[in-house]
Order: sequence, then structure tokens, then C-alpha cells
Amino acid sequence: MSDLSLKFLDDGTTDAGPGRYADKRAFDVLQRYLQSQLSVKETAKEITAMLPEPEARKTRGAEIGLFGSFLCQIARQIPYSHPAQTRLVQLIQRVSHSPKLTGQGDDDGYMICFTMDDFKSQLREWFTPIFEDDPEDTNQYSHALNFSAFLARLTQCGFLSYSPLSIWTMRGSLEEKIDHQEAFDCSVSSAALWIMFAGQATYTQVVEAPFPEKAEGIYRSGSLYRGPELGLERWRFWKEALMAAVEKKGASDECRHLAHGAAELMGDIELNMEFSFA
Repeated sequence: MSDLSLKFLDDGTTDAGPGRYADKRAFDVLQRYLQSQLSVKETAKEITAMLPEPEARKTRGAEIGLFGSFLCQIARQIPYSHPAQTRLVQLIQRVSHSPKLTGQGDDDGYMICFTMDDFKSQLREWFTPIFEDDPEDTNQYSHALNFSAFLARLTQCGFLSYSPLSIWTMRGSLEEKIDHQEAFDCSVSSAALWIMFAGQATYTQVVEAPFPEKAEGIYRSGSLYRGPELGLERWRFWKEALMAAVEKKGASDECRHLAHGAAELMGDIELNMEFSFA
């Protein structure tokens, strides 16, 4: 695996007591895992050992939140093309089965199981569908792309089932006019990465099997798209917007490359999901 450089951001929990969660402890374990020095099973065991038991959540619940923020910080740093991003997703899938990160709740009269709900809420808080210039983050462009790919991978594997984040990304990136060149490149590239890493899931949500009826408003379109909120017309609009980005004057090489690959993939998904044998 190629070299991976991650930066530890001290959260003030470095001196947490024995057996308690601390970002630095999790960081040291994760570094070894992402460099293939630990298996996913070994890593999940070491990290979950730091987290509080279910009965201790009332007094140590903040540690669960710290762990979620830590995962988001790391995900933003891992290049979208690096195998370590897939490994991070595999680890999240593994730890999500731990009793320390699962629970039960009532949903309209029947009991449901849920996992890592705090982390899923944090993912939405960290999500930004449109590039926003932040002078304090000199790596914001790459961080935005990396995080988009990370969210897409979590969606495709089913961890984020029926997540609206892909729809919001497409709306903000492809259905609105973006004049600033860097913002355009970043937004279009983010949309392309969603297609590359969660194209099938996105197609399912928009064309094949949309969100439940109670999710009204999720599919609201942007100012440039005037067609139906659901169906092939919107999917094709996104595809055409990506194709237009390939030819846009001033677009970066990375943006053009990602947009071209995503547009072709959208065509393939559409073609192969039409089950007509007449």
C-alpha cells in the first residue's frame, strides 16, 4: 500500500484515564490498521475496548461522540483514490456490530435496532454539498473530495441506507449555477465521486425505489432543473451536466477526468438497469 500521511488533531483527551477512549489511542491503532499492520478484526477489538459499555453511556456517552468526530477527521485526510479509504469503511462496518455502538428504539409501535446513530448524525453535520472557501483550511478542496467519496462508499455498502446526501450533492453541484472556478471544480468533482462510488445506490434512490413518502422535500430540485423530482429525466440531467463540465473552459484536469468517468458510468448503469426483453 502506498504511503499515507495522517495528521493527529489533539482533542484534549490524550490524558484520559486507563481504559477510556482517547483520540490519540484510536489514532495510533488506526495508523497501524491503515498501513495493513493489523487486521480489521484486531483493530475493531482494540478500538471498541476503549468505548464505554451500554450501561455506562449516561456518564461516558461523550466518548462515543468523540470517536465519531475522530472518524470524520481521518476520513477527510485519506485521498479518495487511496485503498485506505476502503479499509476505513470496512472498519466502520465491523465496529457497527458492537453492542457498545448499537441500541433499540420504538418506531411507530414496533421495536427497531439501530447502530452508530450519533456518528450518522455527525456525518450529516460535516457534510457540505457546495464548496465553501475556508481560509483556515488550506487543504479544504482535497478534504471536500475525500469526504464526499467516503460518504458515497458508506452509502453504497449500506451503512447509510437511503441517505439523502447523494441527492443533495447532485442538487448543489449540478442543478445550481456556480461561477467561482474552484468551487465549480470541487462541486462537480464531488458529484462525480458520488456516482463512481455510489452510482448504483443513487440510481436506486432516484429512479428505481425512492425514499418513503414521509421524506417529503428530500428530492427538491435546484434552480437549473425543471423536470420531475424522480425518474430518468433527472438522472439524465445530471449525466448531461457532467458531460458539459468535461468541455467547460477553465475546468481542472481532475474535474474533467472525474466528470467524464462518472458520466460514462451513469450511461452504463441506466443501460443495464433497463430490464426489457421484448
